[in-house]
Amino acid sequence: MTHEEFVQRVMVELDGKELTPEAMQTAMHIVLHGLTLTEECTDLIPADADKRAVELRRFLACKMVEGCTKATIKFYSSVLKRFMLEMPKPFAQVKIDDVRYYIAVRGQRDDLSKASQDNELRVLKSFFAWASANDVSPGNPAAGVKCIKAEKRVKKPFSAEEQELLRIACQGDLRMTALLEVLLSTGCRVGEINGMNRDDVNGDEIVVFGKGQKERRVFLNARAQVALRLYLNTRNDDAPALFAGEQCHHSRLAIGTLEAMVRELGAKAGVKDVHPHKFRRTAATTALHRGMPIEQVQQMLGHESIATTLIYAKIADDAVKQAHKRLM
Repeated sequence: MTHEEFVQRVMVELDGKELTPEAMQTAMHIVLHGLTLTEECTDLIPADADKRAVELRRFLACKMVEGCTKATIKFYSSVLKRFMLEMPKPFAQVKIDDVRYYIAVRGQRDDLSKASQDNELRVLKSFFAWASANDVSPGNPAAGVKCIKAEKRVKKPFSAEEQELLRIACQGDLRMTALLEVLLSTGCRVGEINGMNRDDVNGDEIVVFGKGQKERRVFLNARAQVALRLYLNTRNDDAPALFAGEQCHHSRLAIGTLEAMVRELGAKAGVKDVHPHKFRRTAATTALHRGMPIEQVQQMLGHESIATTLIYAKIADDAVKQAHKRLM
């Protein structure tokens, strides 16, 4: 490739994009990758697809033993299968530039966000760390690839007015009211709501199983207790699920169904951007606004690291501003 051809290829990759150092670096990784492959692949033997499939299954089995959820296992599997399609070579022969190329292509060609690119990079780091420790790969080619910094935007919780609009939109639907109040009171993840059983409820407490199947207790305020009791009084089935389908009472509401119900409620109430995680954010910021120590909020949400909980503390900064105006 001549100097001019190289420049032209880089310019094609940068077409329509903001000319930042990061964009230039990504474009060059993509263009130079072909040159590296041509040089490195002259004596490579064809990848043994069956062997790679066996190694992938071994890795996923290890993750299952570690307690990863089905959703996590599914995500790991999809990322690694996509990587295998892009990189048709044995895992032992994957280089750091291959990993950089894959991440760059996912961002440029597939228009993946930086946060999503970083999530996939974390999967590759985890897999190749395992591969290195289990004699599948001589080293971890992903270890030297820096994590991708995504722009961090503070996402807002529901305002008090929006919460009331959602409550009004629930009127006449006891199941939806119960779901709404449980979400606002507990701050549970949608997967945790999906896994709740009637036997898990004990007065104002519910036992939930969070990420990694870790058990914790969450608590129901008076509103949530009343709403849940009224809903359960309408149930004439013996299904274990706390939230079940109306047409078929023995069926547990799937996560996708719960998400759809919440979106439909938002549309009915005229409230924008309604999804289950926003209720979790709202529960956390409400607790912080009302004086709950951040360590207790961490425990309520089931966060392993308090750094994750601190994100919600940043959302609550407006409370500090209001207190400053009132007291200073």
